[in-house]
Amino acid sequence: MLLSASTFITLGSVLTNPVSAQSVHSHTGLQLNINKDGADQTNNVQFNTQAGCTGNVTSTISTQVAIGGSGRNRQHQEARHTTSGCEGNPTGINGPTIKNNTVVDVDVRTPQNFPY
Repeated sequence: MLLSASTFITLGSVLTNPVSAQSVHSHTGLQLNINKDGADQTNNVQFNTQAGCTGNVTSTISTQVAIGGSGRNRQHQEARHTTSGCEGNPTGINGPTIKNNTVVDVDVRTPQNFPY
């Protein structure tokens, strides 16, 4: 009987345990300000995951738009992601949780003769 290398690769992948992904947390935000005096733009994003959590995904999206106003505008985003009560990875190999926080701050200063 003649077996190729691809047969052994196929048999090896069938006989092993399935792969489980670690948890992924993601926050995507936009803060847009259009006025003469500018803005104070801040964010506080927290990711908390119980050790050994596998296969969980959390995602938040936040958009803030401020146009006009007198003085500086204040924009602040808060997001908290928490994963708990997990059973762990069945392979016994626990990697780190993937955490992605991307907030884009856009502060457009308008000229004095602009209405905002």
